[in-house]
Amino acid sequence: MRGERGPCVRQHRLADPGQPHRARTASGRSLRFFGARLEGVRLRATDADWSYGQGPLPVEGRAEHLLLVAYGRRLPTGLLSGAGAERFTR
Repeated sequence: MRGERGPCVRQHRLADPGQPHRARTASGRSLRFFGARLEGVRLRATDADWSYGQGPLPVEGRAEHLLLVAYGRRLPTGLLSGAGAERFTR
């Protein structure tokens, strides 16, 4: 989506209170199915008690954003932080 002043990034929270629970159900098997390359990183949610992976490069963000990353999506710059975040942004 593009606005008058450039790309629009929607800044909102999910209305679904079950989202953190969905993050906890992500498994290595389901993540491999989608082809996400998560070797060497540790995903950690800043808004839920959830993390995935044990790599040396931290990637932090909201659970909804990390789920997108875990299932192979790239995100706009600024939604993730940490030493490994650049790998998953466009």
